[in-house]
Amino acid sequence: MRTTKFCLQLLGVVSCLALVGCPPTAKLSVSTTSLNFGTSGTSVEFTVHNSGSANTTLVFDVESDRPWLELDVVSGQSTGED
Repeated sequence: MRTTKFCLQLLGVVSCLALVGCPPTAKLSVSTTSLNFGTSGTSVEFTVHNSGSANTTLVFDVESDRPWLELDVVSGQSTGED
């Protein structure tokens, strides 16, 4: 069973809270925060992966609200940096 402990010190008194049984979570990570096509670029790549807890699966969809942007992969899943 997973336990997460948080402690806080206030006016010299330490108080701790233990969260027992917290489920592991997936975390979305992207290989870049911006894409630069330049003046003649026609293709730019980025990756999406799960950087969260072990034994979790990130399921994702990728969408564009720009008609000029075409996506080769629009959904996927990741269990880590794969």
